[in-house]
Amino acid sequence: MRMPLTVESLDLGFFLPAFKISQAEFTNNRIGSAGVADGDGSAQVWRARLNANKDRIRCWVLRRFGSTLRHQLEIVSHEHIRDTYGLADERRWPGTLEVFGSWRAV
Repeated sequence: MRMPLTVESLDLGFFLPAFKISQAEFTNNRIGSAGVADGDGSAQVWRARLNANKDRIRCWVLRRFGSTLRHQLEIVSHEHIRDTYGLADERRWPGTLEVFGSWRAV
């Protein structure tokens, strides 16, 4: 099976996350638990590395099922990435994101 290279393809569950967060565990989650797809409001989380401004920043990538951010991923870190690494808000920074996980056998 060939999957399209889109953010929404992650919702299919073939690229296995490091862990999942249930909808009930989010305190700021406005995505309801009842929806079109199973798992709406819950999230998958992968280990990742953001390479930007000559820095290699360890972080997490989060994808919520049922998110209206259909073409975006959330990058999460214990550091404020822009402040810590000098990535000013008013400027776009080229970078690459490496996401680590494993593929589920089909």
